Parts: sequence; C-alpha cells; structure tokens
Amino acid sequence: MTDPYFIVELTTRCNFDCMYCYNIWKDDSARSERQLSFSQFRQIFDRICEQTAIRGVTLAGGEPLMHEDLHKIAAYLNDKGIRSGITTNGSLLGDTKIKELIACGIIHFEVSLPSINSGSFQTLCRSGELKEVRRALLNIRQHGAKLTVSCVISKMNYTEITDIIELAVAFGADYFVLNRFIAGGNGLKYRNRLATDQEQLSAALRMADSAAEKFKIPVTAAVPVEHCLLNTRDLTNLHFGTCGCGDAKWVIDPWGNLRTCEQNPEAVGNLLEMNFSVLAQKPAVLRFRNDDLYQDCKSKKCYERCGGGCRFGR
Repeated sequence: MTDPYFIVELTTRCNFDCMYCYNIWKDDSARSERQLSFSQFRQIFDRICEQTAIRGVTLAGGEPLMHEDLHKIAAYLNDKGIRSGITTNGSLLGDTKIKELIACGIIHFEVSLPSINSGSFQTLCRSGELKEVRRALLNIRQHGAKLTVSCVISKMNYTEITDIIELAVAFGADYFVLNRFIAGGNGLKYRNRLATDQEQLSAALRMADSAAEKFKIPVTAAVPVEHCLLNTRDLTNLHFGTCGCGDAKWVIDPWGNLRTCEQNPEAVGNLLEMNFSVLAQKPAVLRFRNDDLYQDCKSKKCYERCGGGCRFGR
C-alpha cells in the first residue's frame, strides 16, 4: 500500500441538495444527521500519524463549511505538517472565511461548478445561486490559494463543458476536474435524467480535450474511464484518473468509518475503535481492489490508465 491520501466527510449537513450528489446518506436509507467532532477527528489522525505517512487530506462533506470546528481541524492538520485542502460548493466562501482558512493551513480549494447558466445551476443544485459561486472563485484567487474547479458530467450539462472550463480559466483556476456521473445517493433518484450514454460522455470528453489545449489548463477526468469501452487514445490533452481507492485513497465518513471510496457504502471498520493499519488489510478491501471490470484487467496494458475501472459506474 502506498502512502495514503484521505478524503474526510466531516458532516452530513449541506445547504445544497444537488441532484447528482453521491453522498451515501442521501440514498433514502434514513441515516441520521451526523458529523465528526474535532476531538474525534484528532483521535483518528493522531493514531493514523503513528502508523503511516499521510500524503494529504481533503476536507469534504456534505458541505464542510457548515462544520463549526472546520478552522480547528485545518489548524490541527497544519500543525501536524499534513497538506490539506477543501472541497465545497463555494456558496459559503466569503472573503473573510477564505482568509481564515488559508491562515489555518488550507492550501487548496476545489469548488463545484455544474453549469454557467443560472437556471440550469438552480435545477441541478436545487439551492444557492450561481453568483455566490462565481464570487467565491474570484476571492480564492485574489488571496493566492490554489484553485480547482470541478464538474460532474451529466445528460443535463454535457454540452456546456467548453463554456464551464472557459469560465474557470477566466476566474484563474489552476486545474479543472471532470467527474462522470455515477449514480449514488441523490443520483439514484435522478439516474434517468442525469446518466449519459457513451456518445454523450465521449462528446463531453472531446470538448474538454479541445478546451484544455485552447485555454492551457490541466484537465483531469478523475472518475476512471474504461478505455477498452470508450476509445480515448486521441484525447491527448486530458489526464485520466485511475482507481486508487482502497490503496492510495481512502474515505473517512462522519461516523468515523473507514471506506474505500466515496461511492462505496460498505464500512471496512470504525477508526475510533480500530487502527487504520489493521482495517486497511481487511478482506473487504482486497475484494474491492480485485473487483476490476474484467477478470484479466491487471494483465492488460490499459490497466495503468483506469485501474480496472470505476467499481460503481457499471
């Protein structure tokens, strides 16, 4: 196992209710509202730091800016020498909040931008206003932090990809991330309205490839694209992510559970009760890692490009 990178879902609370949200507690399973307290967060990471070197932490949710102790958590990571960033819908990122988070050690902000059209934005996010997100993007760059703009490709926005990337560049984004829609959480209810077919996904990736070349911005297709199913050989301006879940990347949820992936509802175990080094070797992790698209994926040259594909995109 490589040095781990953690996405920490601090809270189930969110001021948006996005149609495409993958959070597992939005799958109508009646999970109660929950968040990881600062003391629990510190307990977990004090123990992890004793067991392994940490490559970095992304603070997520829900909406992490709704966590009352977000600044204390960021400062704790900074004191530990752990690189940290935050992924957010951006609506609560006022100028003062951004300065405070940077002062606490946050070096990177990832902001979701599903549309540049106010009406489409409202439809997809079902709350908030596009102007709030645009203001946040501008404020982040003015304060010198690294900025990634991300977008979930869906049937409702795939034709906008070029325009969304152009707006991200105009606001000074350092990186752009495309995530193909995977049905989970809220997305299970809206699968028919959001899921792209191969032709639509291919069109979105080709637009992104052209935009990356035109606007000179690194663009990553972060959710693995199975290259044996969709020919991406000529998309030379895109970076394609591999599935490193349960190996290089792990998720810690608001209950303190360790999970292999944001999409995976199965908890390997609870980090408030067991050590990460023990949980990371559980049979459930090995089963997850071996669940490639095809049994012989690891023997194929394209395995390095997708890591066996997305376990939840089939």
